Amino acid sequence: MEERKPFVKRGGLQKRFYIIEPVLQPAEIVEKVGKEGKIVSLKSNYANFKLKPKGPFCMYDVKMSVGKSLRGKLEILGAVAALKEPNEPYCFDGRRLFTASEWHNSEIQSFTVKEEEVSLRFLTSFLENTEEYYQMVNIIFNNVQSFMGQERIGRAFFLGSNCDEVTSRYGPTFFKKDNFKILGGFSTTLTRGTNNDGTASTLLYLERINRVLNENSVYNIYNKNQLDLLIGRDVITKYNNKTYRISDIKEIDIKDEIELNDKKISYADYFKQRYNITLNHAKQPFVISRMRRIAIQRKENIENEPDAPKEADQSLSIPGELCFLCGFSDNERSNINLQKSLGSVLKREPRERLNDIADFCHWTKEGKADSFMKKWGVEIEDQPITIKGRELNGVDVFSNRQRINTKSSDDWKFGEVKFDIPQGAQHRFGILVIDRNANQFNQFIDDMKREMSRLRINNTIEAVSSCRANEIEDALTDFVRVQKVHMAIVFIGDDKVYARVKNFTISTGLLTQCVTIRNATNRDDRRRKVVADKSVMQMFAKLGYDPWGVELKMVPTMVVGLDTFHSKTGKRSIQASVFSISHKFSQYLSFVNSSKGKNEYHDNLVQNFTSAIKTFKDKFNTLPQRFIIYRDGVGDSQLYFTKKYETDEVLKLMEKLYENMRLPQIIYIIVKKRISVKFFKDGNNPNPGTIVDEMVVKPNFYEFYLVSQRTTKGTATPTNYNVLMDTQLTNNAGVKAPIPPGQLQHITYALTHLYFNWMGTIRVPVPTHYAHRLAELVGTVHRGTNPPVISDRIRERLFYL
Repeated sequence: MEERKPFVKRGGLQKRFYIIEPVLQPAEIVEKVGKEGKIVSLKSNYANFKLKPKGPFCMYDVKMSVGKSLRGKLEILGAVAALKEPNEPYCFDGRRLFTASEWHNSEIQSFTVKEEEVSLRFLTSFLENTEEYYQMVNIIFNNVQSFMGQERIGRAFFLGSNCDEVTSRYGPTFFKKDNFKILGGFSTTLTRGTNNDGTASTLLYLERINRVLNENSVYNIYNKNQLDLLIGRDVITKYNNKTYRISDIKEIDIKDEIELNDKKISYADYFKQRYNITLNHAKQPFVISRMRRIAIQRKENIENEPDAPKEADQSLSIPGELCFLCGFSDNERSNINLQKSLGSVLKREPRERLNDIADFCHWTKEGKADSFMKKWGVEIEDQPITIKGRELNGVDVFSNRQRINTKSSDDWKFGEVKFDIPQGAQHRFGILVIDRNANQFNQFIDDMKREMSRLRINNTIEAVSSCRANEIEDALTDFVRVQKVHMAIVFIGDDKVYARVKNFTISTGLLTQCVTIRNATNRDDRRRKVVADKSVMQMFAKLGYDPWGVELKMVPTMVVGLDTFHSKTGKRSIQASVFSISHKFSQYLSFVNSSKGKNEYHDNLVQNFTSAIKTFKDKFNTLPQRFIIYRDGVGDSQLYFTKKYETDEVLKLMEKLYENMRLPQIIYIIVKKRISVKFFKDGNNPNPGTIVDEMVVKPNFYEFYLVSQRTTKGTATPTNYNVLMDTQLTNNAGVKAPIPPGQLQHITYALTHLYFNWMGTIRVPVPTHYAHRLAELVGTVHRGTNPPVISDRIRERLFYL
């Protein structure tokens, strides 16, 4: 990637987000578009747009007094523009001013407008289709929203947090229910696409978005015995519409003093003087939000110059009565009635989303932004663009050699699942009841026995054991040493008990199947039986038996899933990796690590790959000829780093392990789930197996979108796959060739059929999801600094199902 130099050496202009991405497409790849499947016509909320000025454009650094809102600064710059070029367009992001003509080319020019001192410093000029041009266009659309009265909350623009009504039928939505407010807005994102000839195009992605605010302040719901429910959540302060993440909560007196600009001032006086806010509660919980500072290291070393001291992370203390919660807690998210009442706003149907672009165009013509857009000559086509997609053929799913997805290729819940278990195999289970009467679970146990009898599985359920919450480890140890069971079925009442059970599983290797007391004691016979049947299926999948499978005929291949769990409480991240060790890609070898830095991460990755390849060779008496690695947990800013370091490290590892042998093919794919892109077919969701690899993909990426799930409520979200490396497969004749795009897309889609916790397709390939489940399990239940070592007894089992 070409190194970009900042325009100036000071002034906060060095950290910028780049829209022109680095080239991540493997050099050997020529063909990126698949041919398999039926061609379908799709729509997406991308819009074509035009900007009248063609440049050159100018950029200035603006300084004026702090404390003014973006809208207030825009009004002041409007007065400056009237002194310069009254009809010339401009846009502003709070610090950088962009103009369509040169206002001045001297270093600094000062003005006094509305009793406000304003200074402009010329930075540079630029043309169309440059990095600065794309940033300018993004700022133009941000200013449009500011002129329309929207306020910035986090990274997007919404109705103000004090809003109580909707002013336009075409504008952002507003909804209020109990203590919740849903503030609507529009997301406008400039992105690069690909023309038919392979050159870059510029598209505007536009859709409605929502922000959920809770009218309860931290002060109102604070409970010092339940801090875990608040730490890690986001809050908003309405006096400045900024969001913060709760790192800790401390009780502080508002009369306590802090040092600010070499002077001491109390919290009460600070908020009164700065924001004209009178704090009402003397001693109250304060939200502590820690913001990590990233030190920028200079490349050149100046002789005899001492190292600069490292800046400590900044910590903000905000009174709890001013902090209002964002989003939902776990309990609110599981509240069915609440989610149903808010679902009409949050889960919009495809036909509603198709009107977003036209609504935005109508809305902006009604307000103050109209004249601003006319000055820039902004023209937006009010209809979504049409995209060519393909529907892949359905994947056959088999259980004990019988196809079970005959009614629907992506859903086989009505199919009959049968485990291929050797005759005479015995399975012993122990049952543990915690802090409850064991007789409450007799019906559920009978349901499980009935299901195992239907599946013709030989089983023995030992006597039911009971214990208190502080005796869990002793009771489970008795299962291992005395009763020698293959698995323990544990009825749990809360997350703390679940964490203790799973920690015991990871460290000792005793497989466990946890069932909540609520589900196991359900009086509805049908619902209780469904849970029992599903539990039995999970139990035998954990024991190494496959409920179903798909046929993928390939050279000896290992698929790998990598993911990272980031703790909200600031603990070290957990890296999980799973490696397929069956020709059906249904069983996996699992590892968890917690790395301090790049070198330690690579060392752990090398050890995990080495162990997995040895296990593969022991099972199949051959080495894998192809590795397909699905890597999750990589943000946009980390793509270049991942390609430069992780893929190179994997390649070096293979060269070492396959010394004096033919190197395997390595395909390294980044999986991205959190995307805003949506596709529509005839006003509805696309069918499962829909592929998009043209027009809206970036020209310097080898990527495709896949819709693998059927969505019946709301709008389907595709998953993005970005291929960073394909070292090509060498055949017997010595000819190298990359995997065809259509074949890679088919393999990826087929792997979404193998998650044994759901009788249907899932959003991502199963190794990716297993790595996610493993990382989340260890990161959630383990309280230590370093992750536990997985017992060798269960390393080859799906104990995290």
